[in-house]
Amino acid sequence: MRLPYARLLSAVFAMFIAVPVAAQTTTMIVMDGSGSMWGQIDGRTKLEIARETVAGVLEPLPESRVIGLMAYGHRERGNCADIELIVPPAAGAAAQILDAVNAMRFQGKTPLTEAVRQAAEALRSTEEPATVVLVTDGIETCEADPCALAAELEASGVDFTAHVIGFGLTREEGAEVACIAENTGGRYLPASDAGALASALEQAISDTPAPEIAPLEIPETVRESRRFPGAVWMPGFALAPTGYAFGPDLPEPAAFDFPGDGTPEQCRAICEADGNCGSWRYEPAGSYFVDHARCFAFRPGTEFHADVYPPEEGFVAGMKPGIVGLTVPYVGLGAPATASLTLTGPVAPGEEFTVLWSGPANADDWIEIARPGADISSEEFSWAYTAETIEPGDRPEGAARLTAPAEAGIYELRYVLGRRPDRRMIFSMPLPVGVEATAPVLSPVRITTPAGFEAERISWSATPLAPAPDAPEAVAMPEAFSGPWQAELSPGRWRIEGLADSGMFFAAKITVAAAPGQAFEIPVGLESEGMGEEAAIPGLPGTPYTDPETGLSMRLPEGWTLTEAFFAETAAGARADRPSAAFTGPDGRILALNPLQWLESNGRCLESPLGPLCLFGAEDAATDAAMATLAPSLSFTPRFGGAVFTPQGDDPMSQLVPGWSAE
Repeated sequence: MRLPYARLLSAVFAMFIAVPVAAQTTTMIVMDGSGSMWGQIDGRTKLEIARETVAGVLEPLPESRVIGLMAYGHRERGNCADIELIVPPAAGAAAQILDAVNAMRFQGKTPLTEAVRQAAEALRSTEEPATVVLVTDGIETCEADPCALAAELEASGVDFTAHVIGFGLTREEGAEVACIAENTGGRYLPASDAGALASALEQAISDTPAPEIAPLEIPETVRESRRFPGAVWMPGFALAPTGYAFGPDLPEPAAFDFPGDGTPEQCRAICEADGNCGSWRYEPAGSYFVDHARCFAFRPGTEFHADVYPPEEGFVAGMKPGIVGLTVPYVGLGAPATASLTLTGPVAPGEEFTVLWSGPANADDWIEIARPGADISSEEFSWAYTAETIEPGDRPEGAARLTAPAEAGIYELRYVLGRRPDRRMIFSMPLPVGVEATAPVLSPVRITTPAGFEAERISWSATPLAPAPDAPEAVAMPEAFSGPWQAELSPGRWRIEGLADSGMFFAAKITVAAAPGQAFEIPVGLESEGMGEEAAIPGLPGTPYTDPETGLSMRLPEGWTLTEAFFAETAAGARADRPSAAFTGPDGRILALNPLQWLESNGRCLESPLGPLCLFGAEDAATDAAMATLAPSLSFTPRFGGAVFTPQGDDPMSQLVPGWSAE
């Protein structure tokens, strides 16, 4: 049986700092304050375990013990220079360190190499032996070489030893940071090595060999289910295992050699060809100061948090259809992301209030109060991380406590997608503080189609993307009619959709201002600012839709979108004869058609004309209804590919056979 992580970490901490006082060793704890510390182990966040561990280890220390604290990633998101000597080494500083750790925010990157360098510099002024205890739950993320630094420190002649605690690291990740300990005469200990840690703790405290003790039988903790699927191709993403595995004990992927100039496509092909591989990660040459490309393969049942980088840096990852493991829902870079905020009652100036939220729930996402029109992350008023307030269960939602501004007025409440490569506000709403909430002012707008479609009879609908608290959920004209739609909408962002009797579909996002005389032309299909190739394909209730790339046809249930459709292909080029697809519904519900690998614990499957349609997550009436609508409607017309061209004259648009030209 495994010992709880809090006990394991206590053992490791104590092993390194509970040395005899006569040794006169000055110890510096370097604490990981990165956002990944919000990841969970055995149903508890790592930061909670770390805080509890520090308290248990520091309280019994003698007052004469010289100890200090340095931290990184605890003050600012995405800043590799966020390193601080919080408590300089001093005798009797244990209580001060405990208070500092309890006050830390966990939000930034992992510049562990530079943190160790600064810790060594802070200890250099002493003439006594110095020890650094580095606690990290991740590898270096700030383009530095921890191994080179450790060798440099050892060569400098400083009486300096670094011990590294790998908190939930995989074997591969542990190897990347173990060199810090090895090159300075210290030890690397994974926090999961229960037997070794218990023995080492006993020897460190008593300075004598510990007697053999029968291992303590502690039942495994049942972990809350909150794992999500990704996509087969995720540019800019690096899957970072949390160290936790779930589901059946499946075999690991086969070992493989990866060329130094290998590509992401080659890495994906290796995983696709291996039935034991569920997910993969590609690291480009030059990343983490490694001069060659690397590929990592992971078995199904591996849990990940996702590090996100600008796509131009070359990181790519992928997860096979039906594979789950992400601790938060997947949102591609630049792809649409949805969130909602709901107040539970009136808000008084200067008082705390509760806001209910749902959204992507990434480690860096936050909810903030701002003045209307202010830049995001102004931090003028109260804010809270969603990861700090997420509730147990399989849906990304929670309740945050904020403090209202002291001055009465109308403010703005926002949900911010916090990751640095595409940081943006994805939801906002007015926040009345100490004033009566008034009904939204309505602006007259004119909705039209492009030229050539004026005669189409169309049913229109408008859905608010950032509604006022008392705004309607949607505005609709269910009866089809031709000509412009004259509507009254409250100022803000709206999604406009229209379905013609002929089956033609119109959709766009618009921004309505508080002004008269506004007109919007709604194009065919999906056109919207900020939406690229990964934009989801929308659908009205029961809307017929055919994916142009695969020929997959269906009727999309209300609130559901087709987010991905493709043909699975092996490294040898063998291609599936039926498409696979993923559908996303309200509140992050997921349906997968023909998943490549599917665990029974993921959810139930329903047979469709094209193969199994599987539900990820818990069942409810909404998902049952969606499956009942979608499954029987699935059909497939093979497409042979080729370039689209428009011939001369009035001939209809055609499609070229690959290798042929329009001449």
